[in-house]
Amino acid sequence: MSSAAEDVGIRVPFARNGATAGGSWRAVHTDSSAGDADGQGPGVEGGKAGKGKAAAQAKKAKRETAAQVLDKVAAREGEELTLSQEMMRLYEVQRPSPESIAARQRLIDGLTQWLNEERFSWGHPHNPRAMPLEVVPFGSMRFGLGTATSDLDLCLLDPYRPNGFEEKFFSSKNQTARLPDIYNMRRLGDSLKRANLNDVTSISGAAVPICKFKVRVDGHLIEADLNTNERLGVFNSRLINSYCNLHPLVRPLCVFVKFWAKQRGLNKPSGSPTTFSSYTLILLVIAYLQRLDLLPNLQDPTLIAQTGTAPQRFFSTPKAHGKPGHLKKILRSVGWDVTFVEYDTPPEGYAPREADLAELARGFFDYYGQAAEGPEGAAGGFRPEVEIVSVWHGAPLARQRRFQSQADADRARSAREKELERESGVDAAERRRQEAEDEAVAAFAAEGEPQWQQQEEGQQQGVGDSHVADLDALEQQPGAAERPDSRSSSPVAYEEYDEPERWAEHLLVVQDPFILTRNTAGNVLPDWVDELRVQMRRARDLIDAGASLRSVCAAIADEPDHVSVAAQRKAAAPATAGGAKKKRNARAPKPVREKAAASAAATTTALDPDILAEPEMQSQPAAAAKDSGDSGDSPAGGAKEESGAKDAAVQDAA
Repeated sequence: MSSAAEDVGIRVPFARNGATAGGSWRAVHTDSSAGDADGQGPGVEGGKAGKGKAAAQAKKAKRETAAQVLDKVAAREGEELTLSQEMMRLYEVQRPSPESIAARQRLIDGLTQWLNEERFSWGHPHNPRAMPLEVVPFGSMRFGLGTATSDLDLCLLDPYRPNGFEEKFFSSKNQTARLPDIYNMRRLGDSLKRANLNDVTSISGAAVPICKFKVRVDGHLIEADLNTNERLGVFNSRLINSYCNLHPLVRPLCVFVKFWAKQRGLNKPSGSPTTFSSYTLILLVIAYLQRLDLLPNLQDPTLIAQTGTAPQRFFSTPKAHGKPGHLKKILRSVGWDVTFVEYDTPPEGYAPREADLAELARGFFDYYGQAAEGPEGAAGGFRPEVEIVSVWHGAPLARQRRFQSQADADRARSAREKELERESGVDAAERRRQEAEDEAVAAFAAEGEPQWQQQEEGQQQGVGDSHVADLDALEQQPGAAERPDSRSSSPVAYEEYDEPERWAEHLLVVQDPFILTRNTAGNVLPDWVDELRVQMRRARDLIDAGASLRSVCAAIADEPDHVSVAAQRKAAAPATAGGAKKKRNARAPKPVREKAAASAAATTTALDPDILAEPEMQSQPAAAAKDSGDSGDSPAGGAKEESGAKDAAVQDAA
């Protein structure tokens, strides 16, 4: 591929003796006079606010910065600009300056050299000259959609595991016990502190363990996150970069949508309430352009075969969840198909179709923003209740399970309860009381089981884990002695896509192009999906009316009369709804212990222990069914496992 592409992301030289300054960097930002937009303004760089007064000051600074951006974009006196021209000017203004880009490159070069000179423990012979460590960027700065205030996402590549954990690897107890030091975030953090980086924080318990730090390079304050060998983010960035290189309007449209969403309060993935990540918004743009045939499907099997692209998988690092000393479950590393056709420039003979930037923005808002009309949604628009946004497929996928709102679920449950009441003659309240008492009796009886019975049950329920653990006795593959890994299970590679059941609870599903079971919008509640659609219709109508960019991207904070969909629905809810919910969630009265003991004694000899334990086992799927978005609840009574279950769901989200 040619290197003369409009690739404004960061490039790191692939040199075995470490990175060198300069690399394949090109100065692409022409506005060298930009001041605060270059990331040198106080309290603005990095895009993250602190607490209290500092947070308020940071938010005010961000609003002022956005206003300054709009001032730069607006037409000068005597100048007339179309919306397309304003959007293109926004793209130019938002791009980081050559100085800001060069500062980030110098950080990467220095960090690469520093880590290669460190004496990390590898557990096997290691030659840093023959197999050097490499630090590569990913995220918005990699595919050219970042600004001078964007965080820098970095990945430290393990030269011995280019495809992740293909070999056997375990995720129980201490998952880093026999891995190289570079996987130990505390050890890595200590190294970064010795390198005189600021505010170094090691986060080992995250779904993707990272080290966070800050550093000022040539007057530019840079906030960065560093992970070890979690290359899925790198593959995602390369895929998005390839799409951006195939049409000149992809980057300007993505920058506009991100700026618009942030101005309208819809780009806060870690805020409260949770709204959409920039990654999700970019996937929405790419999927829309695929629908218009302005972009191909770079993961299409036919295109992959025609171009002779070699298949590739990445086996994501497995993660143990729970408190140390309480981890028993062995997890397999998961292999995801990361094969796609990569382009630095359009292929020979490929001519991008002409399009108008404002018309693309108008169509984008219209396609995703149409209100549902009847059971099948609006004609010609995206129907989130029955469709999935899928860049991987190149077109919307039909849902296997239609979205069911909470109101729909409540109505269905009420209908089922009424049907049961007619069949049994027992009303719902009495039936729930009886079920609660039966569960209490069974649980009390299980407490008194002989130890051998409990062990037998545990063996029966843990057959899968026992089978996996038996693999530890097998001989390692040739070469394993040179690179010892921890006690492990065999990795698994997904060949087919199976829609997760929890997606039925998500109004908007935006499928990750590689982790096919991940919904990148899974943390966004339905009310805020509807708010997105409302705001999109507003933007579409303003564009139809000939409004300027300043009007389309007006800050929602400057509209005190605006009431979100979530707030409207909360205000419209019946006054008794809270009380009813509280009553519905109230615990059932516990049966008298003596009565439970007597009942247990009378039934223990007559019933099999497996039957006595059955209500408890049945409660687990019910608890799992409560999983919403990308978080999960542990089974009832499993307080010790609650944080682990939630972490597992968060990993699926990340």
